Amino acid sequence: MNRKLLIRKLVYLSLMLPTILGLYLMGHPSTTKALGGQGSAGGLLARQRDRHRISQANLGEIDPTGEAMKLAAFGLRGPAATILWHQVHQQKMREDWTKASATARQITKLMPNFVEVWKFLGWDISYNVAVEFDDYRDRYYWIKKGIHYMEEGFRINENEPRLIQYIGWVIGNKLGTADERLEYRKLFIADDDFHGTRPREQRDNWLVAKEYHARALEILDREPERKATVTLLLFFSQSPMYQMDYAQALEEEGTFGEKARTAWLIAGREWRDFGRRPLPSSLGREHYLAEYEPLQQQRALALQRLEELTPGLREQIREEKRAALSSAERAAIDTPPEERTEDEMRIAVTVEENKLRVMHREVATRAPEPYREEAIKLAEQIDDYDARLFALSRDREVVNFEYWGKRADLESTKEAVEARRLVHLGLRAFDDGELQQARSLLDRGYAAWRKAFDLQGGRFHSLTRENEIADDIGETFRVYYRIMQLMGDEGDFPPEGFPLMDVAEDYRRMMISQGMAPPELRQ
Repeated sequence: MNRKLLIRKLVYLSLMLPTILGLYLMGHPSTTKALGGQGSAGGLLARQRDRHRISQANLGEIDPTGEAMKLAAFGLRGPAATILWHQVHQQKMREDWTKASATARQITKLMPNFVEVWKFLGWDISYNVAVEFDDYRDRYYWIKKGIHYMEEGFRINENEPRLIQYIGWVIGNKLGTADERLEYRKLFIADDDFHGTRPREQRDNWLVAKEYHARALEILDREPERKATVTLLLFFSQSPMYQMDYAQALEEEGTFGEKARTAWLIAGREWRDFGRRPLPSSLGREHYLAEYEPLQQQRALALQRLEELTPGLREQIREEKRAALSSAERAAIDTPPEERTEDEMRIAVTVEENKLRVMHREVATRAPEPYREEAIKLAEQIDDYDARLFALSRDREVVNFEYWGKRADLESTKEAVEARRLVHLGLRAFDDGELQQARSLLDRGYAAWRKAFDLQGGRFHSLTRENEIADDIGETFRVYYRIMQLMGDEGDFPPEGFPLMDVAEDYRRMMISQGMAPPELRQ
């Protein structure tokens, strides 16, 4: 009996030893060189962690408390963090921000590389806790405290671009777009504890946001595999947008002249650089937002050549397709659009898209024999151009690429900077009760805007129909109309000879369509 037990124990031991040895070979940690000794690269898992730079030492600083909690969880930190994260969501639903922050803090100890928790903790303090205080100085203190929490998370996740990018976003948007932004921006510039040795002229919150974003870009350059964690289109557009926000903030606070113009010039240059940056597309290959216009020109040349090789053939094919339509379909497309019934509208759209549309390859395959091969290649090129242009147009719309490019070019002109200066002074004169001076300054400002919009052959005219420009200038029209009333001028607005008649009309239509037009603009 005892012999059988001994044999059984020996068998178990013989099975356990290879298992323990295998676990050791796979999992033993790396060690550093000691005095007079040699270090070890560690087991297979340690070497793989070092190779892929995912060990805690590679990710950032090591938090002793967090490491102790991970060991105490005995491998159950994943389920524990899931339960705590669920509690965070429940507490957020109840708007119990204090408990939500405390619970999120526990998750950062269990899973210090869970970036979303650090972002939530910083956002919660900067937005939800800060708003509970009445004094803007106290609110600024808590905004900064939230930023510091996220910086603590970044020290533990120093190769994580999303976190350092988000810190910059909070510095830019919370301090630069809040109702108290003028007070916040002054406090931020004067905050020596936050800035340390940073020069005072570089302490603008938008420039600091841009600085943080540059650090995120450095991480992407250093760790290209991290590009999969961000939306590159929006990520790369952020830096020039911060520069534009900086330029707008300068003018809002009354800084004009060369400083404002230089800020816009830098913004325009950085926006063009963004347009030349390779970005992933929905076609599975890289493209550049700035190549849209050149591609349009190349497509036009290819189409022109195809039509030269096949004169009249496209129209002939269309007529053949039209002849094959049913009588109801022909009746629908022959009826003027404004006279079509609902059924005829549906039929006409379907016919135009599916039955009458002539594909480029259809034309190319019926080209004269000597030119057919060239025509087919041209048709393939045109189809490829169409696919690329469609993908580009979608990405350009996401970041409003054309608008911001034109906007930066317009705002960097001397005429636009002078226009903003004069309008700003006019509004200040109105606030001071100097009606005659206010009207004169606004008249001069509107005339300067007219010159700016007419530059480069009227290239900037389309900007007057964009909401941001229309709102910006349009809001001053209400002040102008109020000045007219106070000065006893009973005429309509805009008065005869008004230099921005088209802008006023566009603004009036926009406000009426939104149901927000004041009485003076409803005429």
